[in-house]
Amino acid sequence: MIRAQDILNSIPLNERNMYDTEGIDNWIEYLARKQDVDEIKTWLESKFRKYVINDYPGAELLTEVPTYADDWLKKALERGEEVYSVDNAMNMDGNLADLAYRLTSFLDEICPSREFFKFVKMPVQDLIRKEEDYRAKRLRIEGVEVEYKYPDGFKWVNLLTHDAVLNDGEELANCLRVHTYLSALAIKNGKEKIFSLRDSGDRAKAMMGYDTSEDRIDQIRGFANKEVPVKYQSYCIDFLNRKKFRSVNTDELWNINATYQDGKFVSRLK
Repeated sequence: MIRAQDILNSIPLNERNMYDTEGIDNWIEYLARKQDVDEIKTWLESKFRKYVINDYPGAELLTEVPTYADDWLKKALERGEEVYSVDNAMNMDGNLADLAYRLTSFLDEICPSREFFKFVKMPVQDLIRKEEDYRAKRLRIEGVEVEYKYPDGFKWVNLLTHDAVLNDGEELANCLRVHTYLSALAIKNGKEKIFSLRDSGDRAKAMMGYDTSEDRIDQIRGFANKEVPVKYQSYCIDFLNRKKFRSVNTDELWNINATYQDGKFVSRLK
């Protein structure tokens, strides 16, 4: 038998009186539709929604009744109740919109690593600190040389140091983190080059291994040494053509759904 208290306990209570709850729900639903990972959609609609309503420190305390406001708001303010709004913060250039982008990008980046499922369960305030620590760590990483930067902020970099190789190996969870010392030594001796595709937040998305002695690309990998996600494959194909690489391990081309045709690399996908 279901008790009334059980039903009440299952309903999330709004601890803070929020004026634009409907607008928040519509905005979060919009953000969730843009996500590819179901767990991130659920996180947005549950933990992040609760954080916005109850805990977001940038919420504005309303002192005047907005134009076209509902009658309940006017009456609430007349009673001396505290009513908050995050309408401005949800705008494209708002702080809350920026936070949502950074956190969802961070979660998308580390998925499906072991830490992902731990992070989506922790309080949003703790996740914010994790993301900030992550960005600070990335800013400390030196030893990269930009090979080409795209208008959307994505770029190909050449990894030149032990720390840079280790960092991208950890982010991609691939063989670079296992053979880091050997890779760094080969790089130092000029026998190998490691190219890394990074997004606008400087996070590794894919890598290429170039054997200089053979003048050959012998690795093109995504997360966990698997194929590169479709949304990043065009960057890989463009880079092969832009750098005028011609010798590429055929098996690796399957990792970006590419083939060599009429003097250039093209996608197999239509």
